[in-house]
Amino acid sequence: MGFDNIRIYAPIKKVVHEAITHGEIPLWNPYTACGNVLHATYQSAIFHPLSSIYLLLPFIDAWSIVIILQPIISAFAMYWFLGTLGYIRRAQFLGAFTYAFSGFFMTWWQEAYFFTYSALFLPIALGCIERYIQTKKWYWQTILILGLSESIFSGGFQMTFYVYLCTIAWILYRRHHIILFLFSLTISVLVASIHIVPNAEAYILSPRASSDIKYIFDAYLLPLTQLATLIAPDYFGNPATYNYFGEGFYHERLIWLGVVPLILIVTQLFRKKTRYQFHRFFQIAFLVTFSLILNLPSSWLFLYYLQLPIISTLTPSRLMMLISFFGAVLTAIGIEELVNTIPKIVRIRTTVFFMLALGILIASPILSRYIDPNNTTYIISLRNLVIPSISLIMAIVALWMPKRIGYTILCLIAIGNACFFANKYLYFSERRFVYPDTPVITALKKITSYDRFWSYENGYIENNFASFFGLFSPEGYDSIINHRYGELLAFATSHGASSNPDRANALLSSTDHISDILSDPYRKKLLQLLGIRYILQKRIPDKNEQSILPDPDELPVIWKDNIYAIHEYTGHYPRAFITTSAHLSSNDREMLTTMFDRKTDLRKTILVSQALPFPIDASATGSAVISAYTPNSVTIDATTSGHTMLFLSDTYNPGWNVYVNGIQQQVYRANYAFRSVPLRKGIHRVIFRYEPMSWNIGVFGSILGILFTVLLIRWLS
Repeated sequence: MGFDNIRIYAPIKKVVHEAITHGEIPLWNPYTACGNVLHATYQSAIFHPLSSIYLLLPFIDAWSIVIILQPIISAFAMYWFLGTLGYIRRAQFLGAFTYAFSGFFMTWWQEAYFFTYSALFLPIALGCIERYIQTKKWYWQTILILGLSESIFSGGFQMTFYVYLCTIAWILYRRHHIILFLFSLTISVLVASIHIVPNAEAYILSPRASSDIKYIFDAYLLPLTQLATLIAPDYFGNPATYNYFGEGFYHERLIWLGVVPLILIVTQLFRKKTRYQFHRFFQIAFLVTFSLILNLPSSWLFLYYLQLPIISTLTPSRLMMLISFFGAVLTAIGIEELVNTIPKIVRIRTTVFFMLALGILIASPILSRYIDPNNTTYIISLRNLVIPSISLIMAIVALWMPKRIGYTILCLIAIGNACFFANKYLYFSERRFVYPDTPVITALKKITSYDRFWSYENGYIENNFASFFGLFSPEGYDSIINHRYGELLAFATSHGASSNPDRANALLSSTDHISDILSDPYRKKLLQLLGIRYILQKRIPDKNEQSILPDPDELPVIWKDNIYAIHEYTGHYPRAFITTSAHLSSNDREMLTTMFDRKTDLRKTILVSQALPFPIDASATGSAVISAYTPNSVTIDATTSGHTMLFLSDTYNPGWNVYVNGIQQQVYRANYAFRSVPLRKGIHRVIFRYEPMSWNIGVFGSILGILFTVLLIRWLS
């Protein structure tokens, strides 16, 4: 559980933190996928409201505090918002608790913490709108702008998108100062330009811009059977106890809000009219969003087949964020009505509804066992129904009790259920187990310098772990991956059959045996070209083998302990080298085919897609040495006896500039996805610098947004 935090977000945050402490803007991650954007990945969240904590405390402590603060801040934000709507404190408390400790938020705290931070600005935004309508004070507009901007800066794009949609819907529903509020929303986007513009560029250059994600909708438009998790979150098992038998990821398919909020929500869905303000808005909003997460024709039509901008690229089950929010407000309204006595007919309908639902949940696994005697999962469902069933019955009984006693019992059940769920699902680790410096990692950090390493099969190390330890890897896993680099890997993996990249992974094809590593000519070409000097092997029999195979001559062991061995690939190319032959190829398929042709020696020949400023001297010689390497710059000292090309096996991106002896030159995309620059005869200091125009445009936009905010404040005050 929580693997994305472990293999994406914590390593990214570590690289961000180290870049800042070394005085660099964290724009580029040189460690993953032969180099990848960092700030522009969006979820790097370098302007996150709590990012400064990482500068004050050790990484693990800062990370833990950021995680732990999520439900606290979310609860306070929701409590305050419900207060702006005029609900009593008892309603505020249970509504806030429901929002902060819903199943969706608890499972995402440690799966992708920035989801919660991006989402918690929704009650703040709506509360600011209400406060301005009530008081006409200028500072509520200011907080609205800053709050929405911080939702963007927090790094959860999908959550922020829903925040803006809901805020716009609320503005139109309230019909007060519509133009002013929409102008404030526009300013908030402008303030966050420094975050949005680089990400927009990176998104366009990634596989996500062109990939079809129908398979995501197949997996995460939830079947009606998933409604069982509304009452029993572990009806299909739980990954924490290793008995989860449901499809897809547990945290992407959970619809649990707690039985107490669920009962109170249902009481409000049964009501056609109430005297409570805003009841109809939240009732309709809850029903609409809830229907959209289910595998219904209407969901497919609206979310996928209409191909609406942005909407058709988002994971549909994450609408649970809005369901949690709307459900929390309906929970608060339910408490308001409980205090003033829920009508008898509503209590009767609610009781009958849940008794029938509970009967179906109990009967279904028993029936499945009867139909299929080999079914062993039925007992998991029945066992995990015990506590939810008791809680549900007690909560129903509480509806019929005197209101003070009933409220107390409902609160105790809600808190007890949340604590039980959290204790089961959320994980804690000893400090020494968080990215430990194992002997093999320590050895790699001493040996590798600027060279890359690769691990395979039994000894595989998760690809983004390299970033955390400051090691260079050809692999990566991120929502934003360089499209052309992904195409290159896909072409090699499929042996030329396809160049369709993976949406989020950049992986070399693995193998079962170390003796096979170099037998695949496509993989061998990649290992050479990407400068992979070190290969990691676990010292146990390789898969499907009874004994440890002998090491190939080209892969001698240079370090080992009782668990791992580090092999040096003697045929690798340097990270930077001089070539004396250039081949012009404007067709992508032709270039890939030529690159992996057995006759093509990529150590001597470079493939470029643009004409060079001067011919390359085939008889020239030269050398290149990396003399300095930081995330945003690479310094290479090169000497050539004639006109040559300098090749650097770091991914090409439009933001990279190159300076030869202080004079800016053009960076050429070479060998499909990498950087190169032509050099004339002589001694050169070549400096590649990452200076993306998108960053400068974003900075300008943010300054403009701040200026508009100041002007708006002066106009309103």
